[in-house]
Amino acid sequence: LGARLPLPTQMLLSFTDFVTNFWPMILGSIALVFGLFLVVIGGEHGKGRRDIVTMKLPVIGKLFHLVSLERVLTPLQDNNFAINPRKCEFAVQETDWLGHWLTPLGLKPWRKKIDAIYQSQGLEYQRVFDELLQSELGRIEPKILASGIVAYRRGRGSALVLYPHVQMTLLELAKRGIRLGVVSDAPEAQVWLRLCDLGLQHTFDAVVTFDDTRERKPSPAPFREVLKRLNVTPEHSLMIGDWAERDVVGGKSLGMKTVFARYGDTFDTQASGADYDVDDVLELVGIIDALNGVVSDSPHLPSRQNARDAAKS
Repeated sequence: LGARLPLPTQMLLSFTDFVTNFWPMILGSIALVFGLFLVVIGGEHGKGRRDIVTMKLPVIGKLFHLVSLERVLTPLQDNNFAINPRKCEFAVQETDWLGHWLTPLGLKPWRKKIDAIYQSQGLEYQRVFDELLQSELGRIEPKILASGIVAYRRGRGSALVLYPHVQMTLLELAKRGIRLGVVSDAPEAQVWLRLCDLGLQHTFDAVVTFDDTRERKPSPAPFREVLKRLNVTPEHSLMIGDWAERDVVGGKSLGMKTVFARYGDTFDTQASGADYDVDDVLELVGIIDALNGVVSDSPHLPSRQNARDAAKS
């Protein structure tokens, strides 16, 4: 953004349609805008008025220095044009544009706007990009929307990986005849896409999604549905999740024993309220063995004592 220039003038952009690589078009458009301002302010109806206009312009580099600005702003000031200092910033290093921050190092998402949509619509909302574009541009631009979705899918594909020891844990539970289920707030198609992407589509005996109950955790409805499909009672089941307010609260509301997966916690949860806290999913095998009165003979699995210690933590 020209941060290395001696005295660059960097102003924000509200006229986003002019942001292209054709500098003559940009400069001509800016000159036209300033010309219109001068006509309005200097005209018969503009005498004695003090109009405050907030202008946001793109970073153009060496073309806009303080001298150039003075030549433009002085006539405006002579015609009683006032700039509101609270709404005009010069030489800024970062600025927001289309839900992103423009910085000297490139683009980065502006999480506040994206998070606000998730907060109001839920974390599994599937039209986040649509709503963001509608709020920023006043319309949904198909090219930008498609580019955003493709970039998201590429990023998700590289980030969607199993936690350590998940495959070993699932294998050990299957060897013990433990029936496994999934409870997710995501739509059905999204859940199965993720399971298939991870190669787990044949692992679980029951998969309950938002589409099955139309209720999200911690509502007891999806937990009740998965227990029904697994044909087990709450007191003979165990719920493991990394979101205490949803997974733990929802499971305990039906009388299920609960395990808080600290390895997936993103909220820095101090007190989960779960019956067990684990730092590795493999600890789940030791907990189940302890509950079933089975002593593990594998050196790679947590012992019954470790499981009891986890229950006390």
